[in-house]
Amino acid sequence: MRAAILTRQGDPTVLSIRDDYPKPQISKNHGVLIRVKAIAINSADLMTRGGITAGPVIIPPKIIGSECIGVVEAISTELQRPKDQENEKRDGRHGAKYMVGDVVVALLGGMGRAFDGCYAAAHGILNTSLKIGPTDTLLVQGGSSAVGLAIACLAKNICGLKEVIGTTRSKEKVTRMEASGYSTVIILPRHQTEPPVPSELSEMIKRKGGHPWGFTAIVDLVGATNIPISLLCARRVGGSKVCMAGMLNGAYHVQQPFSPMSIPPGVLLTGYSSSVEEHLLPLPNLVNEVLASRIDCTPDRVFKFDEIVEAHKYCESEVVSDTSRCLQTTA
Repeated sequence: MRAAILTRQGDPTVLSIRDDYPKPQISKNHGVLIRVKAIAINSADLMTRGGITAGPVIIPPKIIGSECIGVVEAISTELQRPKDQENEKRDGRHGAKYMVGDVVVALLGGMGRAFDGCYAAAHGILNTSLKIGPTDTLLVQGGSSAVGLAIACLAKNICGLKEVIGTTRSKEKVTRMEASGYSTVIILPRHQTEPPVPSELSEMIKRKGGHPWGFTAIVDLVGATNIPISLLCARRVGGSKVCMAGMLNGAYHVQQPFSPMSIPPGVLLTGYSSSVEEHLLPLPNLVNEVLASRIDCTPDRVFKFDEIVEAHKYCESEVVSDTSRCLQTTA
């Protein structure tokens, strides 16, 4: 079969198209074979290609990817759905059954959910991790990323927030961020050799964001090394929350000694994981919001399968703000 293969870790040129890659075989008792029609490229794919992963180490040659849509081609006996059974309403984690010809979506590794992964993550971050309210002042560190744009959209259009502030290091992304729902966009300086001083950068963010005393809710999509800055951006009274929810800079761990005693008084530190099922329960409601045009899931750009290298280069360029909206077809 045709496949885009990771030949080694590195830049986009390490990806190669093969026409003779072995076709996967389903197990006798538990398996579904899907003919993939399109994939979405997200930051997790870019990091895996570069050798950064929090899960099992990827050993090339390997097919990488976490989100796709396709058609069921073969099913093990245990997972077959009777022809007289009503349309499937469960997802892959809750006992879904399938028929040949079913259209299914793999979202962040979980089959059966037909929705853009960044919006599912954004909903979980806002409602489960932060328990956001309409009076909160929200700061999103890494606001021009896929999840960052989705957070702004949901915070404004679904949660009713008036103030959504986002940070970015690229002035080219400001217009897209404002269109997604940010009321204020802060362009951060690019560090050259030395990392920023947390106290200085946090003061600048609070000042430019219009909240010198800090924000009541903060999402950090940059990475663990940025958490000290986000904690200092939080308002110190009233139970302000900081949610560690991403790693755009590739950092899973704080590189310097970190003590819980460094968390400012009155500030709560939490996290987000797509493996927590409660984060995914409201997906049907989110789909309804898409149908009502309150959420825009239009792909940023569509590439052909043979353009896999160009697609990855595009996702890493300064032009694109939302990697998970870069759709690639297998045609």
